[in-house]
Amino acid sequence: MNITEVLKSGVNCQLVVNATDLKEYSLNLIKETLSEKEEKKTEEHYLTTKQTAELLGVNAVTLWRYQKCNYLVPIKVGGKKRYRESDLKKLMEE
Repeated sequence: MNITEVLKSGVNCQLVVNATDLKEYSLNLIKETLSEKEEKKTEEHYLTTKQTAELLGVNAVTLWRYQKCNYLVPIKVGGKKRYRESDLKKLMEE
């Protein structure tokens, strides 16, 4: 039984771990974290100014003010402003 299986089982026990097992567990944990991070990167969506304003319940002037005070900064895509959906979710959670 390896460390991952023990953790998944939820058993309350003490472990004696050798260096090889600890290294293997650490590498697996790093791989899982990196793959989760990559999945999150590919799911990014971008919204127009109109869509963003409707979602937040504000108008375009308010979005302009948010940009000026670095509260919500859009990115430029082909000369047009787009807002990251992830930024909006963070803003709405505050």
